[in-house]
Amino acid sequence: MRELRKRLNYVKGQLAGIDKMLDEGRDPAEIYAQLRSIESAFQKSILQTFEEQHRVALAKVIVSELDSCPGACSHCNDLEAVKKAFPRWTLGQVLDALRNFRRKETKQDA
Repeated sequence: MRELRKRLNYVKGQLAGIDKMLDEGRDPAEIYAQLRSIESAFQKSILQTFEEQHRVALAKVIVSELDSCPGACSHCNDLEAVKKAFPRWTLGQVLDALRNFRRKETKQDA
């Protein structure tokens, strides 16, 4: 969360700078460049925050699934493969894996 706060403070400073630029009648191209910088900072903040949360959620699901698995089954092998691979996965792959685990839980509960 410290990194997120740092990024948000950066964005606040950038916004204040843009406000000042507007008051000074600065070149729209300069203002546009600053707005793009803010956009980039927001995107990084969003991705970093959600990726971190979802990776932790997937790790907890994997641990829970491994703990509840009777052992020596194909499901265990799949879980071990996911456990080894997920640190290198993109956010999309992490989200897909979470969805798949949740679908399996829903089917088992039904």
